[in-house]
Amino acid sequence: MNEFGGVWTEEKIEAFMKYVKAYLQVMKNRTHFRLLYFDGFAGSGTISPDEDHDPEQFIQGVATQVLSITEPREFDAYFFVEKNPEHAQSLSELIRARFPDKRVRVVEGDCNEKLMQLATYMRNPERINDRALVFIDPYGMQLSWSTIEALRGAEMDVWILVPTGVAIGRLLKNNGEIQPGWMARLQDFLGMSPEEIKAYFYRQETSLTLFGEETVTVKQDKASERAGRLYGERIRSANIFRHVSEPLVLRNSRNAILYHFILCSNNATALRIANDINKKMNRK
Repeated sequence: MNEFGGVWTEEKIEAFMKYVKAYLQVMKNRTHFRLLYFDGFAGSGTISPDEDHDPEQFIQGVATQVLSITEPREFDAYFFVEKNPEHAQSLSELIRARFPDKRVRVVEGDCNEKLMQLATYMRNPERINDRALVFIDPYGMQLSWSTIEALRGAEMDVWILVPTGVAIGRLLKNNGEIQPGWMARLQDFLGMSPEEIKAYFYRQETSLTLFGEETVTVKQDKASERAGRLYGERIRSANIFRHVSEPLVLRNSRNAILYHFILCSNNATALRIANDINKKMNRK
């Protein structure tokens, strides 16, 4: 069973499920399209509550909520990836018990590998009428930039939870002295060189001291917000997807940014729907 992350977890799920229902409404009469649902970090199917919730009332995970939808139409196939073998087993058992008639595959494996395989499948000319809705909800920086690049040209709408505060912001030390292992993780996630990362997140300041002028490296203000803008801008500028939504900014109880939740798509209608959902939820 997955652990509850806080109110932001419910906000993330609420936003995504609103989009799923709108997506299926748009596709209601487009029966020539075969709809695939892909969840790259599927979990166990349920989420254990925190101290603010009734301990007897477990929260349904996204996987079970999506599988429960029957109207206005269902997905034609569901593909769930989960690296944790215990969670994958729990999800498989839950699906067999509750959704025995649905076309579902649960795979124990790495999201990066399976998402690249999906992109290759979707680009096959024989799959011209296939469309995929993808949910990428990692705990941290498990999603590689090379995987994002591999999605170029695939007909899919991709929601990504970007760990701007919980991961990127924490690795960016104030003085710019980032440990090699941490820098390697940032490079893999952002697809940028160390020089590019430092140029974006840091500035040089010169001050006059008793010993003359001294130049120091200082982290830019609001690094988590900058990281959220950077990720979407890089996806657009690399022509991986034509559209990236305004983010849903997810915060903890102290109002600190944890994640930016964004949609990437080649469809203008998808962008409009996602922006409408995220803007309304951000105002809340």
